[in-house]
Amino acid sequence: MAEQKKDENEILLEKISHLEADNASLKNEIKRLEPADERLRSVISASELAVIDYLFPISYHLYHCSEFAKILGYQQDENFLFDQELPWFLARIHPDDLDKIQPQIDQLKSGKLQRTSFHFRFQHKSGDWIYLRFYCSVKERDKNQAINRMVGVLQDITSQQQIDNALIASESRYHGIFENSPLSLWEEDWSEVQAYFNRLKQRGITDFKEYFSQHHQAVSKCVSLIKILDVNKQTLKIHKATDKKDLLDNLSKVFTDYTRNVFVDELVAFAQGNLSYESENIHRTLDGEQLHIVLKMSVVPGYEKDLSQVIVSMMDITDKKRVEHEKAQAIAELEKISASHRELENIISICLSCNKVRHDDKFDEKIFAYRKRHPEAEFMHYVCPECKEKLVKHKKE
Repeated sequence: MAEQKKDENEILLEKISHLEADNASLKNEIKRLEPADERLRSVISASELAVIDYLFPISYHLYHCSEFAKILGYQQDENFLFDQELPWFLARIHPDDLDKIQPQIDQLKSGKLQRTSFHFRFQHKSGDWIYLRFYCSVKERDKNQAINRMVGVLQDITSQQQIDNALIASESRYHGIFENSPLSLWEEDWSEVQAYFNRLKQRGITDFKEYFSQHHQAVSKCVSLIKILDVNKQTLKIHKATDKKDLLDNLSKVFTDYTRNVFVDELVAFAQGNLSYESENIHRTLDGEQLHIVLKMSVVPGYEKDLSQVIVSMMDITDKKRVEHEKAQAIAELEKISASHRELENIISICLSCNKVRHDDKFDEKIFAYRKRHPEAEFMHYVCPECKEKLVKHKKE
């Protein structure tokens, strides 16, 4: 009996010895990991990312950095934040955003997803809405696939989102101005044309005006390389197109021989490194009417190297051209009349004393010649006294 008790004590002492050894080993391991853990915390703090290691059944945070509290506005109340359960966080997500991310949350819960990320608005302690992105990964599930443990990283993206929102607003304003401009506007991509220019330059081509005048197929190739990204309402209106597809599908009807000549000048300008171009051009409407325009082209700042953003504006000057033509015709007609008057002045001579018109053989010749040159001229006819006397005498006889 004494020997049996001695054996039990030895076994107990042996177990205690093993436990002490295990405890010492655990302490050594913890001590060995402390620098790595400290480095990890430093990296997380420097990156301004919040990390959480969460046990779901007991709502316990295994790991929680101060950045998490700072992002949400509770840096002075870390213990309060640390004790909050998942519903507390969900209740502070913007309702619209919660509806959007709920399907992902449900898939995480059901086991269909192991990791995902959420982008949502969260109510800061101040009451303001901040933009957050949360990356999470499920680490443990129970036998029913319920989540036991999840690790997540929270990032404050408010500043970036504000920039994105400003860009979206700016883009919206740009499209509003573009679409409703009283000028015809075209947004074009010339990047493939620029690449073609570069290949020509590598072949030693420097005189592009001469090259394009001699190689018509090169001009046609450049036409095919241009991508028309968008046109506005005024473009459709002046070309009498029903919609953008109607116009883009019928560009062959729009462009004229004159258009091709202007296009060669455009190519030369951009090939020589110019970032803008201006000239008059002639298009046709889709129903065949001639359309006179002032064409202006400019490369959007920031796209000078590849020419991938070129804005083309067109001002319809058809009415102006018609008025100018009518004015030129009227001036020509007035000049013609004026010249006719000057010619008559040189033919008709009036005596300074008695105001009688000189009438001789040369006068008749000049008058007949004038009438031949100006068949449209009208003269007043009357019977002179001598002829009147003869006609009366002849009638009496």
